[in-house]
Amino acid sequence: MGISGRGGSDSCKMPKIIEALDGIEVARVYSGAQFSVALSKEGTVYTWGKGENHRLGHGNEEHVRYPKVVEALDRKNVKVLGVGSMHVVALTADSEVYGWGRNDQGQLGDLCGCSIPEPALLQCLKGRSIVEIACGPSQVCNNLLTIINFFIKYS
Repeated sequence: MGISGRGGSDSCKMPKIIEALDGIEVARVYSGAQFSVALSKEGTVYTWGKGENHRLGHGNEEHVRYPKVVEALDRKNVKVLGVGSMHVVALTADSEVYGWGRNDQGQLGDLCGCSIPEPALLQCLKGRSIVEIACGPSQVCNNLLTIINFFIKYS
């Protein structure tokens, strides 16, 4: 599926440069279930790997073999990502939280039970002063809100 970002589905025993990210200052790399996410120091988000459940945030379920910019977050200045098994949340410099991917258990704060195809502002967190985010395999927004309220109250 290309989760290594080198274009093939073969395994790799030794670390190799991901050529599509060569020249980009990558701050962090994350991994979910058969997909990867990179965040550049400039706040740009790249995803690649298996596309089912819209986990890549490109508006479709196509597999992507090489890192590709998540266009819906262009100019959002993402600072932190949280990556679950098949969903992602992104925190911007403006304390906005965007989410996309699998949402069958309300992971993204939307109880519709449907996948979110590309980054959408999470209404359940709108207007809150968010300083950090994290995801578990399939945590729901209510659990995230409890944790966030704790950090807001005690930080």
